Amino acid sequence: MSRETLRVPGEIVWRVPPLSVPESQTPLDLECLMRSELIPMILVTGATGMFGSRIVRELAARHAPVRAMVRDPARARAITSAGIGIVQADLDQPATLVPALQGIERVFLVSPMDERVADRERAMIDAAVAAGFVAADDVGRAGAVVLAERHEVGANYEITGPAALSWPEVAAI
Repeated sequence: MSRETLRVPGEIVWRVPPLSVPESQTPLDLECLMRSELIPMILVTGATGMFGSRIVRELAARHAPVRAMVRDPARARAITSAGIGIVQADLDQPATLVPALQGIERVFLVSPMDERVADRERAMIDAAVAAGFVAADDVGRAGAVVLAERHEVGANYEITGPAALSWPEVAAI
């Protein structure tokens, strides 16, 4: 098992362990495991956008239980044709978010970077708290790490400390 350390500003340490599957398991066994109750349903926001659509495709390719959140179901034909479930909701309409979180235990929050990004992300965090799978005191700071190469997936990463990277390095991540 490889382990790498990635340092970014902040005070929280996250460890991202790789999924370990015994060599004796077949792809069908793995698919059954991923679709079972053992692996939580994941909601991906912005699922028709550039980043969200890639996240949805990658999760689906790994047989993860994934649901795509879309504003306009007509734009989600590529998602639905791949057999991925969708839910219609909008980060700009907070009342649509709690119903979209039914049966969800994890969220990839992908939102457009504009003047309303903080309001949108706060609305989803509030909805996750209301849905009961995130405690309000668990939400302190958030960060994102984008793994650009396939070989980076599955490694352990430790994200730590404010002095680890300069701001230009952080912006490059």
